[in-house]
Amino acid sequence: MTLQQLIALLAVHESGSIRAAAARLFQTQAAVTKTIKNLEAEMNTELLIRESRGVRLTKDGETLLMHARRALRELEIARETINMNHGELMGKVNFAVTPAVMMTCLTDALQWFKTRYPEVNLRIEDGTLMNALPLLRQGLLDFAVVIGFPKGRAVKDLDVELLGEIETRIAVRKGHELLNDYERASNIEELRKFEWVITADKHSDVADRFHRVLGVEPPEKVTLCTAQVVSAILERSDALSAIPRAMLSKPEFTNLVELPTDVRVGRHTLELVTPAGRPKTPAIEFLIHCLREQTRSLFATSEEE
Repeated sequence: MTLQQLIALLAVHESGSIRAAAARLFQTQAAVTKTIKNLEAEMNTELLIRESRGVRLTKDGETLLMHARRALRELEIARETINMNHGELMGKVNFAVTPAVMMTCLTDALQWFKTRYPEVNLRIEDGTLMNALPLLRQGLLDFAVVIGFPKGRAVKDLDVELLGEIETRIAVRKGHELLNDYERASNIEELRKFEWVITADKHSDVADRFHRVLGVEPPEKVTLCTAQVVSAILERSDALSAIPRAMLSKPEFTNLVELPTDVRVGRHTLELVTPAGRPKTPAIEFLIHCLREQTRSLFATSEEE
């Protein structure tokens, strides 16, 4: 098995056809076809299913591709590390993070990172747990920052590091009627009468997400959205939202305030997840260091308050 064969398999998969892969690799179709057939012969199995509209991987092909991606990324990391050791601060870091985490604790870390590695390209993916874990295992991510990694869940191929706990608070717009009515604000049934805006991804179950935040069944009116649009909705309505406390200090949320209430809002763990045993470039190591320091500072400030 050669590096050329693995690159050809990846190109065919991502392009969807031999013709497109050949154009991408600046080779003839016959050359790419021969490379894939030689790889199939070496593996003693079919890797591609030929169809009228192109090709797709067999189950064995998917298995090989997963390992091929890991191998190619490790070779890429080796090259980038050698280049960085010689003063060439270029390369890339692929990671995943949720918008809420990005806004609360990653923006400052990224600015710090860019002062040392201005030429390193960053690729940021959706960091929900459901999306991040498969990408980590396929070698498409160098690390992920996730919220609420299942406690006690053993994963041999991943290293999970607790970064801290995110405090969640109920947020409303300035001038909201509940700000002057502590009794109603502390009654969960009164709160359920209002529309709620919950940050979640497209895979989230509304009832489960709301129950994890407040411990009760959701009200009739619940809007699911990304963290970026929470402020815009709350500023123009009487809706409520449960968001990380640190977000309220960000410029994007200056028109929102924490609702004084006796209602307990859930706390969620923040974890760093990395592929077990995979080497890291100096850039990956430094970005993780920046993230650790930023979250340590953020959570220390939160505890003092």
